Amino acid sequence: MAEPDLEAYSDVPIFNTKAVVRETGVPAATLRAWERRYGIPEPDRTASNYRLYSERDIALIRWLRERVESGLTISQAIELFRHISRGEEPLSVVPGEHRRTVELEQPLEWGSLAQRLLDAFLAFDEQRAELVVGEAFAIYPVEDVITHLIQPVMVEVGERWQRDELPIPVEHFATAFLVRKVMSLINTQPVNIDAPLVIAGCAPSEHHELGILLFTLFLRRQGLRLLYLGQNVPLIDLQDALETLQPAMLALSAATLEAAGQLVPVGEMVAALPEPRPLFAFGGQAFERHAGIVARIPGLYIEGAAPEAARQTLLHIRHRATRP
Repeated sequence: MAEPDLEAYSDVPIFNTKAVVRETGVPAATLRAWERRYGIPEPDRTASNYRLYSERDIALIRWLRERVESGLTISQAIELFRHISRGEEPLSVVPGEHRRTVELEQPLEWGSLAQRLLDAFLAFDEQRAELVVGEAFAIYPVEDVITHLIQPVMVEVGERWQRDELPIPVEHFATAFLVRKVMSLINTQPVNIDAPLVIAGCAPSEHHELGILLFTLFLRRQGLRLLYLGQNVPLIDLQDALETLQPAMLALSAATLEAAGQLVPVGEMVAALPEPRPLFAFGGQAFERHAGIVARIPGLYIEGAAPEAARQTLLHIRHRATRP
């Protein structure tokens, strides 16, 4: 595990928070949560009380982010950094090891975080929602935050809306907030230009995109190259993109029964393409509610939470690549 060579960087505080977020990919709310909870980083303050960071701070934030992405919790990553800074033998920390002990030390529980985030949405309180999500990312790995906070809250919002227990503006506000968060996470992931290409998007007539965005995030974290086409992708445009780009896979989602039905001609179109045609994968809430439609669609049905669905997808692509 590489040690942070902080002495090679200037400690002059000249970067504002926006610049640090751009350079590190760590959201501002997460930086504040790390500072408040662990005392790291330690930015200077201007006369107007704005934070200013140095190149050394940026290098440390990047190092911590890399440790978290490797599977450590942020508390483990900071403990490791402090041991190194004191010149002590680095701890042998295995990603996921002592997770139960770490969780018991934290006052934040998933149920409490989810309720606080839901309450923030009900109150149209974006600042409070940012604080909740920032606290979660400050402590837990991305996979855990997505699986135990964002997805459950997304499902709860959707179910309340369908039962007419939630005003439409609240559903739109919550969805827009979460879409921005996930898009920000996607944009901070490294791009491997030599990796197999996956084209992803929503089925024709489908406008619910949060599920496919989460899937796209974890595909990129698996090292795949992604092209996201957005909502309501017309069939003719899909065909043009597949013939031009020749991806390894086309992955589409459907949250409604109407959109799920639109995937039948998509699957038939892909099957009629000349080799090397892409794999066609599909999934989404529509198939959880109407399992009988799965058999009608020619393609691979991918189910499960976003991290597991992405792992399944990677295995399918690797298996396809090994075929003669």
